[in-house]
Amino acid sequence: SAAEAGTPDTEPTTSPAEGPAATAGAEPVAAPAETEAAEATDVPRPAWPRPAELYLVSLVEGGEPSAEAEYRLEELARDYTHPGENGESPFRVELFWADDGQGQDPPRTLRAGVHVIRVYSQKQGRALVGSRIEAPGLVLHAYADEFAYPRRTYCYILTRESAARPAFGDLRKGLATIGEKPNFRNSFQVPRKIEALLGLWPDLGYDPR
Repeated sequence: SAAEAGTPDTEPTTSPAEGPAATAGAEPVAAPAETEAAEATDVPRPAWPRPAELYLVSLVEGGEPSAEAEYRLEELARDYTHPGENGESPFRVELFWADDGQGQDPPRTLRAGVHVIRVYSQKQGRALVGSRIEAPGLVLHAYADEFAYPRRTYCYILTRESAARPAFGDLRKGLATIGEKPNFRNSFQVPRKIEALLGLWPDLGYDPR
């Protein structure tokens, strides 16, 4: 499931506090945005490193974030929302969550600094050829809500918009060209495997190492 914060050029359909939160299969929901344009200029441009460790995370539709999770989203949005420099696409913070027991359990090792590609699966946790996938996001913060049942993992990522709209079938093909298959359990760390995935979003540049 996903929610979005701080996108200056997106019409907020509903704020997290007012209406139903976005779910995995829905369009992201914008966080309250009264001052974000003013704040964006006060925030330094976030670092946008090339992924060195990349996870595929299977998400299914449903649920709403906790009040604490929404509050953290607004805090991180204030710190990271940025319009971009020299014509690059803007930076925004998004929240997603995944519950245990819905097909592919979320990785236990999500942590700040790794990257994730969100794969929107069916109820059984199976991704189909046409399943939507989202461009890689940089994990800013992740934690498990031990009081939720089933156990829920919340993850906040720094993302940027890409013109490319690949589906899960494209991701599978990209990996097949190097003899690999999608893996929801372990991260991709070998550069050629990561590059095969990044090639799905050719317009997303990264900071030089």
